[in-house]
Amino acid sequence: MPILISSRVMSSPTVLRLAVAALFGFHARAELQAEVDIPSSVVVADLANTTSPVEQPQQQQQQHQQKQEAQSLVASSPFWCQFVPDAFKSTACGGQGPSSTPPPSSAMPSPAQCQQMSAEQQAKSAACTYSEKEAVQFAALSAAAYCNPEGWTCGEACSAVPGMTSVKRIDNDELDAHAYVGRLGEACVVAFRGTDSVNGWGQNLASVFLTELPGCSHQGETCRVGAGFLQNYQAIAEAVRAQLSAIGCVKSTPMFVTGHSLGGALATLAMFDLERLGYNLAKAYTFGQ
Repeated sequence: MPILISSRVMSSPTVLRLAVAALFGFHARAELQAEVDIPSSVVVADLANTTSPVEQPQQQQQQHQQKQEAQSLVASSPFWCQFVPDAFKSTACGGQGPSSTPPPSSAMPSPAQCQQMSAEQQAKSAACTYSEKEAVQFAALSAAAYCNPEGWTCGEACSAVPGMTSVKRIDNDELDAHAYVGRLGEACVVAFRGTDSVNGWGQNLASVFLTELPGCSHQGETCRVGAGFLQNYQAIAEAVRAQLSAIGCVKSTPMFVTGHSLGGALATLAMFDLERLGYNLAKAYTFGQ
């Protein structure tokens, strides 16, 4: 089928990334359809081995009906459904939607149980370290990354977190990698912006391919991360550290890290990198990562 390409000029790397993403999508859909397109010969062979001749016609008919229903679901579901894990599929994708069954009480300690834990145990439990008030504050810090936060007069996002000073921006427009640093009380803040340009979407697509994360291994295996995410972080990492130093943030200073979307991925890489370099990571919240 013909493919319409916009007349807007895009760089070769961007076109290549879009083409690769399309290829992956078509291939995934073909595999999904192949999974439900069960040859009748296979069905007959399986039934012959497990059922009596009298039962075969009825079970073959039932199998054929199930096959038709699965094929119909594939054809009628939105294209993006094939990329959603079964446990998270909405009713639009043929799933059951969000479960109304609450998680087991043992999976989430209560505030009283958290108080009885040691500091080390609390640090390992998201339920014990999470604060809704802090999350709202960090959401505002993430939102501020989408505007010019210098001077901390960026509107509602800046107004929601009073007291920010010494704000400095770090930008790489070529890769759509953006961040800012600043001081909030006794702590220092590093916030990363999410995708807001065609270049950024190109980096997102490039992250389909995994690459080694320097300095990281787990159980003898090298850690791997999205190539585009790592390229974006490495493009501004040195400048981020330099700006932290410029505003008086030393390694022992409590460090707050946050980001939204692509910025959330960069924030995660920053947490690993800064902690590895000896910085004092105190709090971190990411959104829509």
